[in-house]
Amino acid sequence: MASKTEKISRNGYEALNKECARMKTKYSEDIYEQLVQRWTFEYLDKYIDDVRRDTSVQLAKNKNVCIDGSVFTLWLQGIDNAPPIVKSCVSSLSRMQKELLILNEKNISEYISLPDYIWQKYEAGIIDKAHFSDIVRLYLLETYGGVWADATCYVCRKPPEYMTEGLWVFKQNPQQNQVRTIGNWWISSHRGDELIRLMRVFLCTYWEKENELVHYFLFHIMWMKITQSYEGMNKKWSQIYPRYTDTTHYLALLKNEVFTPDLWDEMKSITPVFKCTHHYNEKIGCGSYYDLLEKNMLP
Repeated sequence: MASKTEKISRNGYEALNKECARMKTKYSEDIYEQLVQRWTFEYLDKYIDDVRRDTSVQLAKNKNVCIDGSVFTLWLQGIDNAPPIVKSCVSSLSRMQKELLILNEKNISEYISLPDYIWQKYEAGIIDKAHFSDIVRLYLLETYGGVWADATCYVCRKPPEYMTEGLWVFKQNPQQNQVRTIGNWWISSHRGDELIRLMRVFLCTYWEKENELVHYFLFHIMWMKITQSYEGMNKKWSQIYPRYTDTTHYLALLKNEVFTPDLWDEMKSITPVFKCTHHYNEKIGCGSYYDLLEKNMLP
């Protein structure tokens, strides 16, 4: 008799969603989410051998473009059309003292060559903007190396070298999440890093064969799958200096609180970068943290 895991692997995300819906009524939200992530982790087993056989390497499309080791960010609609908070965050990336490349939907192809099926599924709405961005960042880092920073990253001071030289990501607190172990909004790597290459191959293999997103945190769950499934990857993961995402959310948590210089100085001493959001419904009060951020006036 087939196990639940075997049934899920065989029948795909339809079986996964049906089983998870049943479990959601039986367990709490936190336990339910951990179960969904674990089942997604197991579902990805079907691609392990395909990824292992793929030895392709991404090379720079334009050898005359000297952008190796740059800071990359993306706002698909173009930075001129971005909300004020995004513009302030992107402006703050200059504090990293590296070449900054701001991509948009129209100039992506000047730097990387995405497969036709990725463009087709993105344009058809099968791959949404957030998950299309996941693919773009992997191609850029494998091809050129450097740092990927989401357009909602606010850099308050120059980060330490380990955050910008070689393979590095923020880690998730292991007490809060057993499967989703990273924050993928900030990734550093050398050109051609093997873990980044495997991530690119795995993600593209998935979207070549699938037309639905099995889980919103697909990238994060794939990262753990790769570190546990391929030789040498768990060692690379264990050698990444541990810095957790918890403190990077302070600015977003205090967005509508009145700005306090002493507290701001303390926050900056704890982390060089904050992960912000441009999705909020409440009116931002005058003199609050996000009011200053929108005006690009945070000291």
